Amino acid sequence: MIKPKDLLRLYILWSLEQGPKCGYDIKKEIESFAESTLVSNAILYFALRELQRNKYITGTSGSRNKTIYTLSEKGKDELMIKKREAGRVALHFKELFFEVLSMAEGDDDASA
Repeated sequence: MIKPKDLLRLYILWSLEQGPKCGYDIKKEIESFAESTLVSNAILYFALRELQRNKYITGTSGSRNKTIYTLSEKGKDELMIKKREAGRVALHFKELFFEVLSMAEGDDDASA
């Protein structure tokens, strides 16, 4: 099972695969996608530090004291592993989702 912190790390790795970014840019992407404030600064920057400590990403100083994060080779390998794991979980949820929907359709037929 994928935990929320694992999803955040997967998203960060994926986002940095698209190109270098600072933490603020990653947070804004998440907020735009989720249409809400889903991740606090503390949780995001803790995840970024952990990924950097594990050498999945690297950070360099940018303008205005921002740290610009980049995906490392080790991070690219980790991203591929995490994508496969997430794909398997998504397939299980897809099967469950369709089973629940088919059960709901069956309930409608029975009451008609």
